[in-house]
Amino acid sequence: MDDRLRLVILRERLRRSPLYSLFLLVRKAAGTRQFWAKFGLMKLLPEASPAAHTRVTGSRPPGRMLRKAFTLGGSTIQKEKILKKDNMRRGFAILVSGITFAVGLIISRVFFYVVGFGAPRLPEQAPEAIAGFYLIAGSLVLSIGLVLIAEGINTSFLVRWLLLDIFVFLGFAVSTTIEASIYSSATGMLSIIPVLLFPSTLATGVLSQILSPPARNWNIRKQISHFGNSRTFSEWGWRIVLAIVSFPVIYFIFGLIVAPIVTNYYANGVSGLALPSLSKIIQVQFIRSAIHLIAVVPIIALWKGKRQHLVLALALAFFVFVFAYDLVFAIQTPIVLIFVHGVEVLADSLVYAWVLVSLLMVYKSPLLERSPPNPASS
Repeated sequence: MDDRLRLVILRERLRRSPLYSLFLLVRKAAGTRQFWAKFGLMKLLPEASPAAHTRVTGSRPPGRMLRKAFTLGGSTIQKEKILKKDNMRRGFAILVSGITFAVGLIISRVFFYVVGFGAPRLPEQAPEAIAGFYLIAGSLVLSIGLVLIAEGINTSFLVRWLLLDIFVFLGFAVSTTIEASIYSSATGMLSIIPVLLFPSTLATGVLSQILSPPARNWNIRKQISHFGNSRTFSEWGWRIVLAIVSFPVIYFIFGLIVAPIVTNYYANGVSGLALPSLSKIIQVQFIRSAIHLIAVVPIIALWKGKRQHLVLALALAFFVFVFAYDLVFAIQTPIVLIFVHGVEVLADSLVYAWVLVSLLMVYKSPLLERSPPNPASS
């Protein structure tokens, strides 16, 4: 039996033993300020930097496990500092990537206009004088929807950039544009897709660079191999089929709920809207489902966090893709449609994300961690 496998089995047995539960209680008690004050050890609390601690006490700071135990206990100083720093970095990333997307979209539209391939102006778009405000707002909303995804992908910078770019381009530029084309009376809607490629690439690159670096102790090649080999061909087959079918089903269930409220707006052509045939809607939703699956599978395979975190991250991204699209292109629709469709899209995004994660995510084995180099082989 492999030594690492023995170590994993031993670790699991220890975690289920009463001694491990006792250890957790002791560690929790050791993390409270009352515990340290009772034994006169307040000066050893690791609230300052290691250098400052050495100057005050004349000794080195507590070990890593002791600092971890204390941080997990009653102290909130370090937690607040770390949380504040992370939130500032996220806010900065959202701001910069949002502005980058807006500027990139302007450059892209100018370029395609010069070469004679300009995107169509939709009949429900806002006037040019205020379209810029819509563009900035939509770009920031799009960046907000990508932060959780960007932080959860456990890869190098270039791979994470590539996965984010594919996810945004397929989910936002391709999928949402295809759906918008059948519900709009404007012609040439699909020409918007290539226009969105350049700003999507710029924004995802900036977002990947600014956010905290991913963990580097995970072997990506082994993780992908583990993801594919975790199930048989037949198991992957029915899961993929069910994942493709689930999106149209969820789409129609929530669509039927709001249909009595929104159908008249599309049938009467309000704000340039159009009501396509049922067969066309079904065909488009199956196409969008396949596109979503291609964009999401690499993210699920390399996700480093918990399942529920991935569900929330994907749901937020799917919701933002639809909501931000109208803002980016300054599409003005009645407030009733904005509210009703917003609730509808949020609900079906949560259900659809949960279905995808439940069907496709696999358990990440600790054996996939990159092993240290063997001195004998060097």
